[in-house]
Amino acid sequence: MVRKVDKTKLLTVVGIIIFLFGGAVRIFSHLTSSADNYIENFDVIIFSGLIIGWGVSVAYRIVQKNIRICLVISAALMLLWMALRAIKYNSPADINTYGRYLWYSYYIAMVFLPLMMFFAMLNIGKPENTNNRKYLLIIPAAVLVLLVMTNDFHQLAFVFEPDFHNWNKQYSYGPVYYVIVVWIFILVLSSIVLSINRCRISATRKKLWIPIVIILVAIIYTLWNNLNHGYSGLRIYNVPEVFCFASIALWESLIQIGLVPSNTGYGDFFNASNLNTLIFDNEGNVKYRSKNATNVSKDVVLQSGNSVVIDENIILKKHNIKGGKVVWTEDISAINRINRELSEVKEQISEYNVILKSEAELKKRRAAVTEQNKLYDSITEFIRPQLCDLENILKNIENNRGDISVNYAGACVVNVYIKRISNLLIMAKSRKMLNAFELENSIRELAEYISVYGISCSFFSNVSGEISAEKTIALFKFIGIFIRHIMNCTDALLFNLKVYDRFIDLKINCDSKNEMKIPDDLLDDITKLGGNVTTEYDADTLFVFVRMQSGGDDI
Repeated sequence: MVRKVDKTKLLTVVGIIIFLFGGAVRIFSHLTSSADNYIENFDVIIFSGLIIGWGVSVAYRIVQKNIRICLVISAALMLLWMALRAIKYNSPADINTYGRYLWYSYYIAMVFLPLMMFFAMLNIGKPENTNNRKYLLIIPAAVLVLLVMTNDFHQLAFVFEPDFHNWNKQYSYGPVYYVIVVWIFILVLSSIVLSINRCRISATRKKLWIPIVIILVAIIYTLWNNLNHGYSGLRIYNVPEVFCFASIALWESLIQIGLVPSNTGYGDFFNASNLNTLIFDNEGNVKYRSKNATNVSKDVVLQSGNSVVIDENIILKKHNIKGGKVVWTEDISAINRINRELSEVKEQISEYNVILKSEAELKKRRAAVTEQNKLYDSITEFIRPQLCDLENILKNIENNRGDISVNYAGACVVNVYIKRISNLLIMAKSRKMLNAFELENSIRELAEYISVYGISCSFFSNVSGEISAEKTIALFKFIGIFIRHIMNCTDALLFNLKVYDRFIDLKINCDSKNEMKIPDDLLDDITKLGGNVTTEYDADTLFVFVRMQSGGDDI
């Protein structure tokens, strides 16, 4: 574990030495006045290699994906900057426009590097896809870069002499340049403030002076280098190198002090944890051991399977990882105890559930019986007049009063009405709308038994659709009570039922030598449901017309 920490620090020191070595190469090239392009560009190769190495390093070390992406993009921008610088200073001096646009291209990295730092700081400790509105800052950054790249047309970033004479030495700064300076300053300052606010660990807060010192040193060196024109007329490190190395050093300091999550130092965490865990390589050799880990033999580790039962209360678990296996033991004595308790509770609950289920079924049956009794009581009350009629007819048969065949036929008529109206009442209990054929079949069967009684009875129908259950019952009740009043004073009956276009038309023709009047209470049952009943008496025939809507609306 110690070796891994020292290795990280050693690589940091090596990076600093490489950066200093690049500056030394530039001084050597200047002092020897070497015209060898390989010597002149060797420092660029060194700096580019340093950037590539750092970019690969953070790609492996940084745990949080959105921060890792920002750092890798930063490394790519630095590498682009170094490449543009190398191309610019190795191009023919007379290609002015080409060199000027290469110089403009520096600002791609100068504008976006602070933005990537700001994005990364915002992402510290945040889940992915959080606050994506921050990426709208890419728009002003792109606008600033576009203004610099089109400077030849408006000269708002850099102001040159006419015809761009001696452009690389004689120029002044325009408003866009100062906007970029403010942009960089605000983003860097905001990043520092965010790093301070995001730091919750006191030990890390005490080390925040390191990134601040790095920024101050970079600013001081840049000012000194520009004011004094470097060492003996040589700028040891140009703006790209200073900017890039300062960015790398700043990020490394944030990683080293623990502000940016990385996978370095995990060995120490593993060793200090309370886990009962070991990590083995593929040959069964121990590589990492937590302080509470128990000894596990090499043979057990190399056994096939992901778990080995040590005893009743101890299980050894294994899981394959890259390069080896992680092994840990689990004490399941508490689980076994809980399982025993759960088994006892489960038995008690099962017994209780059986009792509850029996009680629920009993209550359900009682409720069903009660509901059924209520329904039967309501049906009995509804057909009480017909039951009385049936009782009287049966008494006549018993006492041999009247024609027995007529009495039996009358009993059949009453019985059919009772059966059919009861059936409609039962169906109405569960349905608000009934098929029109239910009413049609009820009237047809009643008409057949009326014919048996000795009355010439005909029934015509043309029905379709549905009728509200309430109106179906009201119409059949109307017919039943009507027949009850005219059975003994008519020789012929005709029923005509039509159900169409949401309307019900019922016509009754009844031969009668005397004009009959329909009871008011019977008419009320129809009119309350929005129906209309009209009667006519002509030539010893009573005509009854009933019209109502098949649904629940009034006509």
